[in-house]
Amino acid sequence: MNTNHFRLLVILSLLLLTLQAAATTPMLCDCKWKHMPVTVYMDFNSREYTTYETPLKNAMNSWKETTSGLVYFEQNFFSNKPSDITVEFVSSIDGGEGDFTVVGQAQPLYRGDTMYSCNIKLVIPTGVDGGLVRRVFTHELGHCLGLGHSSQYGSQSIMRPIDVNSGSSYQPTSDDGDALKQIYSFLQATPTQATTTPDTLASACCLTVAHSKL
Repeated sequence: MNTNHFRLLVILSLLLLTLQAAATTPMLCDCKWKHMPVTVYMDFNSREYTTYETPLKNAMNSWKETTSGLVYFEQNFFSNKPSDITVEFVSSIDGGEGDFTVVGQAQPLYRGDTMYSCNIKLVIPTGVDGGLVRRVFTHELGHCLGLGHSSQYGSQSIMRPIDVNSGSSYQPTSDDGDALKQIYSFLQATPTQATTTPDTLASACCLTVAHSKL
């Protein structure tokens, strides 16, 4: 093997390793919260919340654990108190087709690289498994924190976009946590930054989760 062939093999090997890493690491958005905790409002009097209170709270705690406490939430029970993230329980979300149905949606509002609010919609049919509720909510919280979909459906990332009901873990992976640590590394030096909501905000595309029909 001559030198040029050897160099080519090295380059191809490095490229393959890079692609493999990218396949399991969620794509990053260019927006993030400039403060912690991120406050979350959901109607605690609703049937969905009272039925799935533990899975919903565990979803929030899982991101704190995966990021070693760098990212964390505070739950707000009062609708008249402004919150960063608002969670709605809805009967359906448009966008599914064939054997797939949309069970979650996140829509962040941002300007520049700063996240100002995020709305989550969850479809929770009566009697659905609490593990699915936790997986979907964990996934949508990931979007609200600045993560996109993982680039490979077969990865174990909580951020993969489809089929979250097929043997998926409801815990974010180390890759998921590392991605958020990268986004929020500035908080280690400056824990809180005051932000004033500007007059106009941009809306990100609605990011959805779909899985086989229940």
